[in-house]
Amino acid sequence: MSELQAQSREELIAERDEIIIQLQGTWKSKKFFTVINLNALKAAAVIGVAGFLLAFVGSVLGIAFNLAIGNDLGHFKITDLFGFVALLVIGYMGIAFAVMWIVGVVRAKAADIEINGAVFQLVQKDQSEISLHHLTHYWMPHDEESDREDSRASLSPLWVGHMLERWDLNRYWLYPIRIRPMAYQQGQELVRLLDQVATLNNALEKLRESDG
Repeated sequence: MSELQAQSREELIAERDEIIIQLQGTWKSKKFFTVINLNALKAAAVIGVAGFLLAFVGSVLGIAFNLAIGNDLGHFKITDLFGFVALLVIGYMGIAFAVMWIVGVVRAKAADIEINGAVFQLVQKDQSEISLHHLTHYWMPHDEESDREDSRASLSPLWVGHMLERWDLNRYWLYPIRIRPMAYQQGQELVRLLDQVATLNNALEKLRESDG
């Protein structure tokens, strides 16, 4: 490694470590009602469509059965059928929305994030530990054992700027850790700093590759 590369490397490490210092401590989670409401609306829409089809088909079959056995349907109107189906569908949708909203409220609170030194971990979550010294924006293939030992991860922004914004900390040996900025009290600041750490680690990886 040349003197210039060594100097660049030290500067990148110093800048990265300074950002890691800003990340120290516990990042508190909070309820994120936007996602809860959207998930409940989606469930209500799906149940509404399914409920309409089932109620309509059931009503038509009921009418056909009554006609087949000779029942008098002289007072029956098609508007009555659609009114009955509409009431059933509204009931299905209301129940589905309420159930999914309650489930969402109960389960929506994300785990707090604890950052101690270069170690990132979800509070009270086993096997959630990663190293900020090995956090990049792209996966650097190593062998599985070293990836696990070094707690490597890559940061992937998804739906950035969208109400469902999500960032994934992808780990080779386990499922990704998903971070929604809206789920944390200072969520945008959290992902901004993590993004900077990953960018600096990318630059360090490129220096190592050029040196090799």
